[in-house]
Amino acid sequence: MDETACRTFICFDMRNSAGFHAQLTGILAGLAFASIVLILQSSSFAGRGTEAGLLSFFSALLTLIIATFLYGTAAGEELIAGRAAIMVFLAGVTSAVAVLELFYGLTWLVRAGGFPNVTEMAARITVLVAPPITFVYLAITALNEVRVTTGREVIGSLAHVFRGVVERTGAG
Repeated sequence: MDETACRTFICFDMRNSAGFHAQLTGILAGLAFASIVLILQSSSFAGRGTEAGLLSFFSALLTLIIATFLYGTAAGEELIAGRAAIMVFLAGVTSAVAVLELFYGLTWLVRAGGFPNVTEMAARITVLVAPPITFVYLAITALNEVRVTTGREVIGSLAHVFRGVVERTGAG
């Protein structure tokens, strides 16, 4: 096979990126753990709904550990095939949920710290910006995984339409 040819629709090798994603989710797990320690050791957060903050960061920690394991396992796969594609997609779903939990926990942490203006901005990001970006990422990842596992594009998908437009205009 030609070394310069793309093997996937968007020229993205998920095996190579899975190792980097594992590192990122591991760092985010460390952030969640540090936040848990901060909440448990700080007396200034007492009585401000610490259970909600602890629950958010604890669930983020667990889901990030699972995502790190899945990404690490996918990075060790020899082939870009069905099993690797499924593991990367499941790790993407898991890390997406964890990122949403982290945003919620950070919003709680800022609110409990007594910063109303920053809390309002963080709440808007948590509710309006993070979920759509997360689900667009998951949709694009899912379409790429379908392409990898079946060897064909999903007809009518956004990626298929975009590729058709690029080919018709001569840009690609």
